[in-house]
Amino acid sequence: MIIAGAVLVLLSAASFVALILALVSMRDSAQLARQSANELAQAADVERLLIDMETGLRGFALTRDESYLAPWNNGRREFPVKARALAREEDNPSQRARMRAITRDGLAYINYYGVPQIQAIRRGSAGIEAGSALGALAISEQGRIRVDSLRRQLDQFSAFERATLDTRQRASDSDFRRAVVFASTSAALSLLLIALFTTYLARLVVRPVTRAAAMAGRVARGDLGTRVPETGVAEVGELERSFNSMAASVEASRLTQERLYNQQSALRRVAGLVAEEEAPLKIFMAVTREVGELLPADVAFFGRYEPDGQISALAIWERDGRTDGLAELLSGEEYGFFERVRLSGEVARREGYDGMPNALAKELRSRSLRYGITCPIIVGGRVWGLLNAAATEDTSLSPDADSWLTDFADLAGTAIANARARSELAESRARVVDASNETRRRIERDLHDGAQQYLVQTIMELKSARRALAVGSGDATSLISQALENTERANIELRELARGIHPAVLTEGGLGPALATLARRSSIPVMLDVRTAARFPMPIEVTVYYVVSEALTNAAKHSRASRVQVSLEVFGAAVRLTVRDDGVGGASPRAGTGLVGLNDRVEAARGSLTVESPAGQGTRLVVELPTDVPSPSD
Repeated sequence: MIIAGAVLVLLSAASFVALILALVSMRDSAQLARQSANELAQAADVERLLIDMETGLRGFALTRDESYLAPWNNGRREFPVKARALAREEDNPSQRARMRAITRDGLAYINYYGVPQIQAIRRGSAGIEAGSALGALAISEQGRIRVDSLRRQLDQFSAFERATLDTRQRASDSDFRRAVVFASTSAALSLLLIALFTTYLARLVVRPVTRAAAMAGRVARGDLGTRVPETGVAEVGELERSFNSMAASVEASRLTQERLYNQQSALRRVAGLVAEEEAPLKIFMAVTREVGELLPADVAFFGRYEPDGQISALAIWERDGRTDGLAELLSGEEYGFFERVRLSGEVARREGYDGMPNALAKELRSRSLRYGITCPIIVGGRVWGLLNAAATEDTSLSPDADSWLTDFADLAGTAIANARARSELAESRARVVDASNETRRRIERDLHDGAQQYLVQTIMELKSARRALAVGSGDATSLISQALENTERANIELRELARGIHPAVLTEGGLGPALATLARRSSIPVMLDVRTAARFPMPIEVTVYYVVSEALTNAAKHSRASRVQVSLEVFGAAVRLTVRDDGVGGASPRAGTGLVGLNDRVEAARGSLTVESPAGQGTRLVVELPTDVPSPSD
């Protein structure tokens, strides 16, 4: 309303200013017209003075009566004053020059003609006799000629002034008409502005109310972000503010629900990673990122308390993606910065890092991080590490951030416990396999030192018995008895050592010859493709050997395949073994087949086993083993 009123005032003022300017112009034109009329009147006075002086001079010349010189004397006195005044008042240069010429000629007429004639008449000289009509007429004719010349100049002056007066009069009339037009226009414009202002006031009330009604409908349809511009006044403005407050309250409730949903979604994502037994570092990074984005924080940090009193930075997330230097500072940080959390095992908040001399506090201050919240990570009933979030604004770390951080820390603790359990299980499996391999080598030694010796001795005794029989010696019976005894002893030891014998061809020739031996023994034709002749650590070679052996056995028992293809190659830093058959498929590690044992053996060597066995399309086993697995002797 103030702006509209100001616009109305400005437009009205502009109209009246235009009217005033027109009136001023009209006044100026009238003044100029009056000036021209005044100058015409003054010119007439000057002309009258010339006529009076000429008439008085003529009467004095005819009668020598001094009384006739009264007009002459008056004109002689007044003419220079009025003529010069008229010249000064004239604003036209040509007219001013003409008036000055008239003044000069008039003074010449007075001083160089009239005054000498009067003096001559008074002396009775110059051939002028008293009462001579001829002399008086001569004086009168000469004076008339001079005065007529001056009057012609004055007529020219007056004619110009009359023309100027007419022009100025027309200009004054035009200014008057323009003033009338401006006055009419101003009145019409004022009426129009009043009408517009009235319309504006109507819109100021009606439009906000209808707009609020429309916005209310949008809110009712679920568009909670809509707002009414709070431009109204009095009750209308209060209505708009109340509507916006209501919409903001409903939107805040929805945002709270969305935030809770986002929290649950983030927890489910992390829980899914934990359930899928992803690598711990991947889970740590996911937890850190989810915490940073959910709170929202500017920096999130996942760390572990080390026995030497320092903290290792395992995962860092920063909103702007800049983590340079922060990981080193966090990894070099001593317990002191987070000692309270380690000792209490509870969530702790911190505000400000002023006065702390360490490099980490300085770095956090340089990034304007003033507020932080730290949650302990509990594994096996002990504080294992911490989860920290820092922000520049306190509003980012809401009061419910403690519980959210605790939920994520619990998931991280579960992941760590699972990883630790898997690691311990893998180590246990590795120990079992190593023990099995060691047992096989012991069996080989036992065979060599035990049953093999008995068999060699049996052979020797049987040869001796054959020679004794050939010559008819009586020692043959005792030799045969001794050979039988040694054979029985060897048989006993063989039964004890029959299982788990380490293949000598693998030890002596490596995987190529060993796999070729398995292929020859297989009841199903085997296509062997060994693309490397390198030797690998014994756990790798043993694992590959027994995986191929077990796979060929399973294929012969269950696949009904016509052929099997075995390939071995080096793939990066790993050995890749592929066993494929064209059998019936349908093999599954969960179905109780020999694949379970293969998976245990592969995982014990820190490798992975992939089984692809769609029904009717054969079975494909892919084993990848790292080449850096240490041998048992290491």
